[in-house]
Amino acid sequence: MKHFIFIALLTALLVLPAYAQNDWHTYPRRAMSELVEQHSAGTGQKPPDFLISADPFPSKTVAVYTGKHRPAAGRTADFIKLWATSRGVPQNAAKLAEEYLFKEKDKEYWMPVVSKLVPYLEKELKEGDEVMIYYFFLGGYNAKTLQDKDTSGAKKVEGLPNRMDFVFVLEEFQKPKPVSVVKAQALSEAIDKNFKIPAGAEFALDPREVKSRSRLIYTGEIRNTSEKKLLVIGGWAASIGGGPGVAQTLSREALFREGDKEYWIPVISTLLDLMQKQLVKGDTVLLSTLLAGGIRREEGTEWVFWAGVFVKPQP
Repeated sequence: MKHFIFIALLTALLVLPAYAQNDWHTYPRRAMSELVEQHSAGTGQKPPDFLISADPFPSKTVAVYTGKHRPAAGRTADFIKLWATSRGVPQNAAKLAEEYLFKEKDKEYWMPVVSKLVPYLEKELKEGDEVMIYYFFLGGYNAKTLQDKDTSGAKKVEGLPNRMDFVFVLEEFQKPKPVSVVKAQALSEAIDKNFKIPAGAEFALDPREVKSRSRLIYTGEIRNTSEKKLLVIGGWAASIGGGPGVAQTLSREALFREGDKEYWIPVISTLLDLMQKQLVKGDTVLLSTLLAGGIRREEGTEWVFWAGVFVKPQP
């Protein structure tokens, strides 16, 4: 009888924090147009000249990078200073000095960009690129009514629309990654022959996200996963947006043979329990793995794979 045991290979990645140093992974997916509509709804009262949002509504959405940019000036610059001062961080206004134009569906938005992110926009993106943007909401202002009430003697701009212009700040972006497919291949074929661990380093991560389905022999030998191997897997998971906590599910590893080579491979705990129930020493399995990187050893590089799916083929 054929036994199939499937566990989603990336389940552990998807449910764990994406980055230890931020909380972007918690941002709900929300279109900027939703916030515009929400804050444009009539209340029966006279619309305000400006609105400082009490909630920054941290969100993410897919947008198109146009490549156009300009200094944050005029009423926008004044509004940013007002927002920063109201939040007790007036110095932060200087960090939002540049605006970039993005399109979300059929709408365009000039978005102030956190200054440290600006160099990466032009370096990593080109006109027309679709990206996931992470943003927060400052509020909005009505340039026309503010101008009408301005007694400073500043030059008037003709034809200003009587509407609220809403301000969203871009704090991070992420280009979509090419889809990585599971390839039927030997573990030895998954290894990059040009992969090198930098001098002085104990290990290095493999950024390729190589997924393999390999025919291996299960030896039945189980042991605890080494701390260094868990560190490699955790660092690799964090580097692709999964979170170092994934290593917590890989505390034990099993020994597999492929030809004359042996591989100790950490296995997701629930899957390893099923392996021990379903397999016996010498069984052939089709094991799906991800390659995280390599560890420097005296005898050479130890390749760090981890497993999330296995199939016991029919004899």
